[in-house]
Amino acid sequence: MPFLHPTCKKARPFAHTQMPKLTLLSRWELRLVLALCTAGCTQEEANIQRGIATHPTTAQLEIVEELHLTPAGGDGPSWFRVVLNHGAHKLPIKEWVIGGAPWQGGALVLRPSGRLEWVMDDGTTELIDEGVLIPPTLSHDNRFSAWATEEGGEVVLVVHDGKRKRSFRGHQLISVGSIVWEKREAAKRRLAFIGAKNGGVAGLWALWSDGEGMSCLTNCTLKVGDPLDQGYSPLPDRILGFEADALVVEVSDQEVRISLPKELR
Repeated sequence: MPFLHPTCKKARPFAHTQMPKLTLLSRWELRLVLALCTAGCTQEEANIQRGIATHPTTAQLEIVEELHLTPAGGDGPSWFRVVLNHGAHKLPIKEWVIGGAPWQGGALVLRPSGRLEWVMDDGTTELIDEGVLIPPTLSHDNRFSAWATEEGGEVVLVVHDGKRKRSFRGHQLISVGSIVWEKREAAKRRLAFIGAKNGGVAGLWALWSDGEGMSCLTNCTLKVGDPLDQGYSPLPDRILGFEADALVVEVSDQEVRISLPKELR
């Protein structure tokens, strides 16, 4: 299962390839999570970029153990033991997770099997989705969550508003990542992500939370192997957010505004 998250640029890397070779009798390396960041990158920032998100007004997910895997085919994800910290009490989340975020009084946790579960504050669990490829990304007000699944050979963006789940099929995507929500409190809001079609070049996409207006914004007609002078736009280092008529991104330390189509304004 793909699980690719950028490492915090200011953090010391947790590269699996730097681990000592493990014997058949010791496939796992189990360690307590220690200070991962240098002075320029907080523990919270590193955790978010490794798939464990936080939220300032809700309970927090805290990593207590980390398991590094070295599969035969190459690099693999880290597995975590986490607790849901409500301040007054801490609820250990059963079994390993490879990503998660506090959500609406509980937590969304992604299991190594691809199961996305909603763990309530009393420890009860509800299955939200299966075949999930990336940890959920929350809106700033903790209302919405988005992730991606694989369905019938297509990577599908999924949005949940706390009451219902919507899956946006039919766009022939083979990858979805770097999801960013618009920072406004409304029943309907925009989100952006980096996506690619089979044979195509990865680019920026955007849509409304109900699936309306889902559009490719950059590199939409380029194919792998096309010359770069045919309208290639470099992928951003960060998606900064939305303006009324534009998506703002950062490319090589420069802010770039990408005009949005009418249906996304």
